Amino acid sequence: SNMKIVGLTGGISSGKSTVSTKLKEKGIVIIDVDEIARLVVAPGTRAYKRICLEFGRDCVLPNGQLDRGQLARVVFANAGARRTMNKITHLPIAWEVMKRLVINFIMGSRLVVLDVPLLFETGMHKICWKVIVVHVTYETQSMRLMARDNITQEEASNKIQSQLPLDAKRDRADYIIDNNHSRASTSDQIETIHHDVFQPVLLSCFSIFNLCKIIFSLLLLWLLLYLMRAP
Repeated sequence: SNMKIVGLTGGISSGKSTVSTKLKEKGIVIIDVDEIARLVVAPGTRAYKRICLEFGRDCVLPNGQLDRGQLARVVFANAGARRTMNKITHLPIAWEVMKRLVINFIMGSRLVVLDVPLLFETGMHKICWKVIVVHVTYETQSMRLMARDNITQEEASNKIQSQLPLDAKRDRADYIIDNNHSRASTSDQIETIHHDVFQPVLLSCFSIFNLCKIIFSLLLLWLLLYLMRAP
């Protein structure tokens, strides 16, 4: 089995999550690194304890969860704090990503999308077959971020500048989704990529060899169930 890994990235407020959701609706397997990042810092985890130690109890809400807003303000305004946070979280995130990739490989997935905000910054693009970048202009990104997070232009600028510029990411992409315009325009571009890139890979699994493998697996499963039922 030859599993293809497609990297999906963008910038903060570029609309990457919208693209990811649309692909998931089409039945594509998505490994969402934002979701994994929340998982690895849940109360009780090693990363959570280290964050509390490094950043103090000010970053913890009364219910014990991390105050993500407060942490974001500290981390995006200070490069040293950002490096510390990355040092704490990158290894457990990478481990969980690898675990999910291995599970999908064992299950015979033909194509997996790795949805990573910092795909290039963390070097994860090196394991990808193709990379899709969701692109918007700096102005659009800044306006959307200010509206979404209810923050000042300076805070929005700090967040945007903490990542590799979107134009630099666009230059390294195999496929670009221009998300400056309407939702219909974005949907059309997703449809094109799905048809031209994803479908040929997904349909390639219907070879005689793979069909034989599936039939053999089902026969083996049936035999095991039969033997378990036998007195």
